[in-house]
Amino acid sequence: AVAADVGARGHRGATSAIVGIVDGAGSAAAAVGQVIIGYVSQSYGWNAVFMMLTAILAAAVAMAGSIWIMERAEVRRTLFLRVSNKTTGAGSDYRRQQQHRHEANTSLDSSGNAPLLKPSPVEKQV
Repeated sequence: AVAADVGARGHRGATSAIVGIVDGAGSAAAAVGQVIIGYVSQSYGWNAVFMMLTAILAAAVAMAGSIWIMERAEVRRTLFLRVSNKTTGAGSDYRRQQQHRHEANTSLDSSGNAPLLKPSPVEKQV
């Protein structure tokens, strides 16, 4: 999925590198995992192996869940902006307002000082 995201953004050369890194990490984890499982089973018994695997599963579910929540919030934000742009134009007004504030904050007057913020035309209408 990571390689597909990078490829979709136009970084085609990086896609093969990411696939190689992910495949290499998976192979290394499989090799190291066998050594760790052998050591844990010999030292602490098979119950400890299953507890360790359960803990790893719980950590993976927690990480995937947090990523899912962040992605869901991003999708909702994107859909809200699309709907507001189509129906009321509120999203574009917001972007104009933010651009106006950015320009006002980055421009300096003749004395080298930042000017005071003036309300944008959108703010005056409200």
